[in-house]
Formats: sequence, structure tokens, C-alpha cells
Amino acid sequence: MFGNIKINHQFARRASVYIIQMRAIHVNKINEILGNDGKWIQAIQRNLGCDLMEVNQRIKQVRNAIGLSQAKFAGRMAISSSYLAEIELNKKEATERVIRLLAVEFNVSDNWIRTGEGEMFNAEMDAQIATIVSLFKSLSQNFKSCAVNQMQELANLSSTIETTL
Repeated sequence: MFGNIKINHQFARRASVYIIQMRAIHVNKINEILGNDGKWIQAIQRNLGCDLMEVNQRIKQVRNAIGLSQAKFAGRMAISSSYLAEIELNKKEATERVIRLLAVEFNVSDNWIRTGEGEMFNAEMDAQIATIVSLFKSLSQNFKSCAVNQMQELANLSSTIETTL
């Protein structure tokens, strides 16, 4: 107890993490003031008992697992390619908006993004991917090329339709 206020350390930690994530836009200004070596944010993360840099690394893991370029991945999440590159290079922190978009757009487990615990993709996505992989493996080489081309055309058509809506 501090006076009449009971301090809840877990709440304080979560609030601090949230503030850091929501204030990521100010990272560059803080770097100008405190130095651009990133040591200041590492000190904050150590004190909070978490490592926000891992969130950025997990975002890159998702992109690599899905097999998309930075440009296509960023486009699907409605962020710029340069912002995604800065996230992946740990120059900027992923905002709450980016984390939610990643979870919704690619069916990634919210818990996995934040903590690294559990499976990367939600179970429904895993089942769909397993079905696709199983079907793909059963095709002859000629049909595999055809299937990849058809999926690419569907992806292009899907993105064209989404941008016109």
C-alpha cells in the first residue's frame, strides 16, 4: 500500500508495456534525446520483465512462414513497406494496431505474437494449411506448377477486388 493506493505491479507492468507500444511513434524523438543505440529501451524492457523486440522478430517469422515479400505482407496489413522493414530491423516497435492486423489478416495467435507461447497460427489456419499441403503433395510436378500459378492469380484477384471496395 502506498497511502490509500494499492499498487498492482502486474497492472503497472501491462500499462507500461501498452504505453511503450502506443508511443512507438515517438521512438525516433527519444532516440534523438537519449541516443540512437537502443540501450534505453532495452533497460526499460529489462525492468518490465519483457522483451518487446521479440514481438518484432515474431512478425518477421510470420512473414517468412507465409512466404510473402515485405511489400506484399505490408500491403495486406495496410502499412508501408518501409515501416514493416523498420519493425523487422527493430528500429521501430510494432504498435497495437499492427499486432491486431497481423492476428486478423493472417489468423495468427494473438498470444503467440505477444509472448511467443503456443502455436503461431490458430488451429483453423493450421488445418487449412495442412489440407492444402497434403493436396499439393499429391499432385504431379506439372500440376504443382499449375496450382501455384492459379493460387497466385487468385491472390492477385483478391487484392484487386479488396482495393476496389
